[in-house]
Amino acid sequence: MSYQSVNPFNGESMQSFPDMTDKTLEAALAQASETYEKWRHLSYAARAKIINKAAQLLHEQSDAFAHTMTLEMGKRISEARGEVLPIMRRMPSASWHRSN
Repeated sequence: MSYQSVNPFNGESMQSFPDMTDKTLEAALAQASETYEKWRHLSYAARAKIINKAAQLLHEQSDAFAHTMTLEMGKRISEARGEVLPIMRRMPSASWHRSN
């Protein structure tokens, strides 16, 4: 059985995701643990650079994220944009506060 992403407006299946096997789950958890170990040893300046890049990408693709939220959650596009924009604005601020 797979997980389905369903449009709440019309009930159409948008995408299917296969269930994870125990082996796949263990590999994903091991990768997350390794990544965390690398992340926690980065300087705040290095983390800020990554977070700022993520904010830039979110800004560049904000309409696509809002569109996906509209399809997956049934939100109006203005509501979806209203959720994407504050996140995008907070990311650089959060990285700045932690680096100073």
